[in-house]
Amino acid sequence: MKKIKAEIIDIQLRFEEKLLTQFKKKLFVDVRVLEQELYLIRLVIMLHDGKETRLDERKYRDEMSRLEQEKQAKEELISTFKGFAEDLEKRHSDDSSIREQEKELRKMFPDANYKQIMAFVRTGKAKKAALPGENPREEELSRGLVELDPFNQVDKNRIKEILKEEDDREQYDYEKDNVAGLGEDDFRRLVSERASRAEMDKDKDKLQQQMT
Repeated sequence: MKKIKAEIIDIQLRFEEKLLTQFKKKLFVDVRVLEQELYLIRLVIMLHDGKETRLDERKYRDEMSRLEQEKQAKEELISTFKGFAEDLEKRHSDDSSIREQEKELRKMFPDANYKQIMAFVRTGKAKKAALPGENPREEELSRGLVELDPFNQVDKNRIKEILKEEDDREQYDYEKDNVAGLGEDDFRRLVSERASRAEMDKDKDKLQQQMT
């Protein structure tokens, strides 16, 4: 249930990010359209030839005032979004958490090879590239799929998502994945630090997506 809830929240966040991007684009287009409308109304007023009544002139001026107010409101929204974008850029470029973690790693593992420790924390264990058709886990999940099933492709896409989630989870085994000759307790602490760095990287990726 928690997993399904997390998936729903993730889908909601991705949708909201796309919606925000489209809304920002619409605002910029709206401002450009309003500027053209204002130009046309100003032109009409300038060409007012005296044959029009004062009522007509007042109508044009009221319309111009309305459009100017609408344009100002749109530009204020755009200014707000610019501030939001600047804040995202500032947060994206802030590496203080990473620098603090790397300082702590020196204290946590003073006798270990620091380069090996840092390589593990930054990238995790090296992932072996599997050849097509040689992933036992994929074969296990694919059992029972029927090619003629109209939902076959949906099931295959879901299997790919599961494999990616499991790959991102980065499960470690002390005997297979230990680095720098660490003891079991120290290795568990190192894995915990790797998990923290992975979360930092994910946060940065999300900020990058919001900025583009």
